Amino acid sequence: MERDLSEYEMNLSSGEVVYNEGDKGNCMYYIRKGKIKITIKRGKHEKVLSILTDGAFFGESALIDEKPRMASATAVEETELLVINKASFEANLNSNPVLSHILKTVIHRMHNIADLYYEREEKTEHSRF
Repeated sequence: MERDLSEYEMNLSSGEVVYNEGDKGNCMYYIRKGKIKITIKRGKHEKVLSILTDGAFFGESALIDEKPRMASATAVEETELLVINKASFEANLNSNPVLSHILKTVIHRMHNIADLYYEREEKTEHSRF
């Protein structure tokens, strides 16, 4: 996977931001070494969705759709990432149309679930006041 898909490596120090919620994305990331914190902002609060470690990947929905990033990604410690760009990813997917269709469907379903969750969370926040 690394040779076929990766475009370049990215080395981060603790606290460095990979991308912010709302940014336009055109690549995904594979963690070779380190930790990445995935967060969303809700009002003035930051909610940690996940802490990812070696072997995990994130930002994959940017390769399937044109929607802005759904969350922010920040290094928790020194981290080494492989960056996989959209063109390289699509070239590999195009050789397997069934897998491509499955992956696109899963990503779209994930977005729909996330949208419903955020809507419900916002309604809950508003009802508290």
